[in-house]
Amino acid sequence: MGRFTSLDRARGVRAGGNGRPPARANAERKEHDAVTLNDLVNKIKRQVDFSRVGMIACHNGVVRGTSRAGEAVECLDIDVDTEIWDRILQEMRTEPGIAAVEAYLFRGRRRVGDDVMLIAVAGDIRENVLPVLEKTLNRLKKEAVKKGEKLLMPDIPIA
Repeated sequence: MGRFTSLDRARGVRAGGNGRPPARANAERKEHDAVTLNDLVNKIKRQVDFSRVGMIACHNGVVRGTSRAGEAVECLDIDVDTEIWDRILQEMRTEPGIAAVEAYLFRGRRRVGDDVMLIAVAGDIRENVLPVLEKTLNRLKKEAVKKGEKLLMPDIPIA
């Protein structure tokens, strides 16, 4: 599953697990599903100077029930290139007006409705923060995240 981020280590999350989803989506939180947007926001609040921060913008990506082509989706299998992930976050943290950028990716098999990616960006004003949130999201998805979509098979009558 790759190495865990500093946020994982700070929360005591360990690598491991069987990679299988819960019996029902969102029915039971597993140890590796314990990170929330509140965790990211609270981490940012502990490390920033609020004389420089006027907002924290967040993204909470979930598994959509249909592909972009409109086909029914059963699940996503997600992994990440952690070196690229870390590099992108470091670059985004140097953008003008940005005080902090934190992100978390839920790896493994994710079912419809499950969280996939969390991002929080803190900075001075929305004209600086919102574009960096969008840029971070787009770069992480394009450059670092590896995902495979499993489509639902339509019912085919047996002759």
